[in-house]
Amino acid sequence: MSKIIATLFFIIFIAIGIGGCASTTPIQVTFDENISHPELPNPVQPYQFKFYVVTESNVESFVNQDKAYVAIEYQETLEFRQFLEDMKRFMLEANGVICYYRVDLQEQFCANQIKYLERNTVKE
Repeated sequence: MSKIIATLFFIIFIAIGIGGCASTTPIQVTFDENISHPELPNPVQPYQFKFYVVTESNVESFVNQDKAYVAIEYQETLEFRQFLEDMKRFMLEANGVICYYRVDLQEQFCANQIKYLERNTVKE
């Protein structure tokens, strides 16, 4: 008998739960169409490195100076170049995302990005 009463209460509870959800009034949600866009970050300033090739024949000219030099192996320079290319790719893609969400501002920055991508994208 108690099992029948428990089942009956369960069915009544489910019926009230379903009916209660169906009878709620919808809420009207409005959004402000004025989207706040933060300012673009300052561009990266390029830097031109001075590269020197140090060999056994010219190492003395570098050692006998009052300057300190940093050396990097050739294989490391290749890996560093790959890193720089990956950074360039990342920045271009990030700028593309930024410009996608700032299209309504019609900024010159984004127009330049589109032109650059059109010139430098590999066509399949």
